[in-house]
Amino acid sequence: MGVAAVLCIGIGVWPGVLYDLLPYPVDYAPYTGAHITSSLGILMFTALGFFLFLKALDPERTISLDTDWVYRKGARLFMWVAEKPVVRWEDMVSGLSDTVILRSLHATARGSLKSDQNIVDAIVNGVARTALRCGAAVRRVQTGVVTHYAGAMIGGVLASVALYVLLRSG
Repeated sequence: MGVAAVLCIGIGVWPGVLYDLLPYPVDYAPYTGAHITSSLGILMFTALGFFLFLKALDPERTISLDTDWVYRKGARLFMWVAEKPVVRWEDMVSGLSDTVILRSLHATARGSLKSDQNIVDAIVNGVARTALRCGAAVRRVQTGVVTHYAGAMIGGVLASVALYVLLRSG
């Protein structure tokens, strides 16, 4: 509204700017005596009519149907639907979720915990015990004597060659 007011005042003070934008040349002088007096006459009679009918412009104490009636009634219907059937449906779904779905999820979680404790943990612990036993056996073999290591390497090479020959001939 402020921009429109500034434009109205600007066009009133400098009308040539608007006339220059028009597609055909305009020869119009807005500030002649006849134009000013006729505009002031229209303005004065409008003000007189406003003041004469001011009493008739007082608001009446009635209920008026306006466009807001549609969305007020629609909002009442929407709230009834939201409070009655939708809430009942939500209660039914959450009750079903609490009784059936959550119980089955809890049972599944308990089963998963038991299988984790009895199967997965048993495998992990078995692998760890095997690694400890192998480490203890290897620790006994590590004597620090180089001839023992050389003998183990020669024995491993001979065992590998023998296995290769057996597999190749078989």
